[in-house]
Amino acid sequence: MSEVNDPVVVALLRHRIKYEPGVAAEAVIELTRAGRLRVENEDGDGDFVAVRVAPEPGSAPTGQERPAADRVVLEPGSAADDWQRTVLERLASRALPGGVPTPLSVLTTVDGGDYWDWRLAFEAALLGQAERAGLIERRLGTRQTMAVVCGLTLGAATAVGAAVAVLFRPSPGFGAALATALFGFIVLSVTVGRLSDWRLTESGRRTVQRAEAASAAGEESPRSMEDAVRGGIAPLRSDHVWSGFGGAWRVVGLGSRFGDTRRLPKQVRDALPERRVLRCQVVKHWSVPGGRERDPAYCCAFDDGASTFTWSFAMPERTWHALSVGDVVSLDFSPRRHKLFAVGPLPDPSAGHSFEV
Repeated sequence: MSEVNDPVVVALLRHRIKYEPGVAAEAVIELTRAGRLRVENEDGDGDFVAVRVAPEPGSAPTGQERPAADRVVLEPGSAADDWQRTVLERLASRALPGGVPTPLSVLTTVDGGDYWDWRLAFEAALLGQAERAGLIERRLGTRQTMAVVCGLTLGAATAVGAAVAVLFRPSPGFGAALATALFGFIVLSVTVGRLSDWRLTESGRRTVQRAEAASAAGEESPRSMEDAVRGGIAPLRSDHVWSGFGGAWRVVGLGSRFGDTRRLPKQVRDALPERRVLRCQVVKHWSVPGGRERDPAYCCAFDDGASTFTWSFAMPERTWHALSVGDVVSLDFSPRRHKLFAVGPLPDPSAGHSFEV
């Protein structure tokens, strides 16, 4: 794949130079064509499409394959290696033991900070490749943008300060000028900062036009591999997430099995267990920024393997940082009061420690 004609880079350009599920779909298609992934679509309708990371040549035979993470090996030599590596490592990080294929939508479904890390790295790799190929450029460089922002801010602050000093002589204009400078810097950084966004070069526009013309002229079979990938990579709904607990993939709803127990009738609430300890898997790991009247919240969703919804809790930051998506833990909590007592790592029974809440 040449840098200019890399279909994944072209897909990014066609999506307004931003990440979209369609760009990830094109990456999977190219990796499949290159023999790095194997697509499985048993039902044939595109609702569920999964992939396996293809073993490296000379690796262990079927039945004795190494863990997926050990098979993500790319020989250096082209810029395309960068985005290939990010996709393969993301799939490998979510892979289950035993060669179970990984659903494609783990590339597009938000499950925590790791998702945003991979997405940023994937997009950055494609942007770098497109820039080196002369397909995109910034409207203004970083230094030019800051110069424009600072210049406009200084001009506005000077004008306001002078006006205040002339019209209200007893009142110094320094305070008004300083306030204007601070406010203007924030506003202008947001508005003028858009001048540093990416845009297509003339070569990039021609590349996109050729790709769109070829797409309009071509016709794919509705049962083709490409069509299945594009249909199966769509993200799950925002209130659902993938769980691999128990060695098989399934979709679980975010929230608690009984919702907000405080809203349940007292008779129903009293029938719930006061305390339970369950073996669960972390399936989502996220934080909610704080505000003027609230502290940041650090949350995890846990799948017990039997419920259709997760057990979701906020917890101390220290506990939250010790967990990540895919961890199997011991969850000690109260279903009746929806209160978390402790969460401890598994499967090492000799460790014997847990994170108290």
